[in-house]
Amino acid sequence: MKYKKLSILIVDDNRYYIRRMTEMLQGLDSIGQINTAENYSEAYSLIGEEEHDLVLLDIHLPDGNGMNLLKEIKESPGHTEVIMVSNSSSEYYRRQCKDLGAYYFLDKTHDFEMMPAILTEMNSC
Repeated sequence: MKYKKLSILIVDDNRYYIRRMTEMLQGLDSIGQINTAENYSEAYSLIGEEEHDLVLLDIHLPDGNGMNLLKEIKESPGHTEVIMVSNSSSEYYRRQCKDLGAYYFLDKTHDFEMMPAILTEMNSC
């Protein structure tokens, strides 16, 4: 079965995390284009300019809240999936993000290595 190459936007204010995630994703056959944004405003602009298959989105951004951006993405036309990635992984945040339409919620510290399996699952649906 041939998979579609996914277009991904990583939104996080931690440059180390962005670099680590980008390096991991570039090693996967199912990944096409990868864009990055370090804040809410930059992410909002990129989302308006082009459609992404997937957004990896942190909850806490310097100039906004990732959950608000999640809501914007899910209310807009298109079929962009969102995986929330955060160190704030309490049940409250997990439930809120799920209710807003997040495909998945990952704890940045403990679940990082799960990303390839999740992307494979997403791309096979």
